[in-house]
Amino acid sequence: MLSSSSGLATTLAITCLLASTQPSSARPSSRSAGLVWCYWAGQAALSGTCQYGEMMGPCGRVCLRGPGEMCGGRGDRYGVCGGGMTCSDCNKCQECSARTGECSDDMECHT
Repeated sequence: MLSSSSGLATTLAITCLLASTQPSSARPSSRSAGLVWCYWAGQAALSGTCQYGEMMGPCGRVCLRGPGEMCGGRGDRYGVCGGGMTCSDCNKCQECSARTGECSDDMECHT
């Protein structure tokens, strides 16, 4: 008998394979970026809750990033910031989360 976590992993793997074969305007353009989105979807599924909000990626629900967390990159491969925040030039979420009120200002990154 399979455990629920191995069943979930199998389901996510199949979903990712199907998503990579279907056209989607939300999916990042490169194959490697798409695999990263599927990884984040797996992490969101395992975590159960998303502190800073969530969005649908090509492989399922993806948690949004919080203050000071990595974001951006080609095809947003490092993640997308939650409401009220922007991704700095140094790929970190800055300003204040509309959901939690937590704030971050990457002082070393102002350009």
